[in-house]
Amino acid sequence: KVQDLAMNIWRDEMIEKVHDPLVSAILHDITGDRRGVSTYSHILRDVIHSFVEVQSHEDPQGSQLQLYKDLFEERLLENTRKLLRERSSENCGSRMTSATT
Repeated sequence: KVQDLAMNIWRDEMIEKVHDPLVSAILHDITGDRRGVSTYSHILRDVIHSFVEVQSHEDPQGSQLQLYKDLFEERLLENTRKLLRERSSENCGSRMTSATT
């Protein structure tokens, strides 16, 4: 089937070979989006969703989120924690400035 071939090519050529830079690029764009920079959110969504699709295609009875969790989830959570720490520091700094003026 064409869908089987497409899933295999996507897994072999994109996910397995370049998942680190791919995930880094996704996280970079998510960070930009959270800071108000325009991104191609539909592409981000589709690439992230492909992790689930590939896993469910390979193992319909298994955890459909396993590939997503293995490749993306922890890095997303760490990226989110980092951004929230930065925002918290910025807010504390601006409050301190306001309090002293």
